[in-house]
Amino acid sequence: MDEGDPKKQLGEIIMQETTRLNSIVTNFLDFARPTTPNYSECRVDMVLKRNLKFLEVELERRDIRVELRFAENGRPVMADGDLLYRAFLNIFVNAMEALEGGGTIRVVTRYRDRQEDTLEVIIADTGSGISKADIGRIFDPFFTTRKTGTGLGLAIVRNIIESHGGTVDIKSPPPEELTQLERKGTAIFISLPVNPVD
Repeated sequence: MDEGDPKKQLGEIIMQETTRLNSIVTNFLDFARPTTPNYSECRVDMVLKRNLKFLEVELERRDIRVELRFAENGRPVMADGDLLYRAFLNIFVNAMEALEGGGTIRVVTRYRDRQEDTLEVIIADTGSGISKADIGRIFDPFFTTRKTGTGLGLAIVRNIIESHGGTVDIKSPPPEELTQLERKGTAIFISLPVNPVD
């Protein structure tokens, strides 16, 4: 079939719209259903790597570089790896969309105390950032700064993290230690208790 064939173009449009609608419905279901973690021993760095492997082709297409700084010899956390995967995926997709002309995503994991009772996960991008007017509403359901967004991505992230007894915060621009010289972009800070069910 010729590339200018209207039937082929229509087929591609139908596939794109089907994918988009499926994503919207999935977001609504993720937001509406109760979030109850199925706890097991979880290596958060491996969950993050799985996210990035899934997004690898799209990251390359968008000319986005990824920098990883994972805590060494840290304790695994008791968590639902599948729920964390969904939360991190929403954050990565937001970061990618903020980097229209390419840029960097930095992923950091670290323990915040000597007892290693809390794992902090930071996902920072070098995009355009979030305005002061919007940052206070960014976790509100249905609030979005994008034309095609549902406004549920970060609300879902918060529901998942809080169901683990954790917290999620956002800083725009990120602290200097994360942005180095750029001093722009956005960082999501997630704190997860190592043993939330104790």
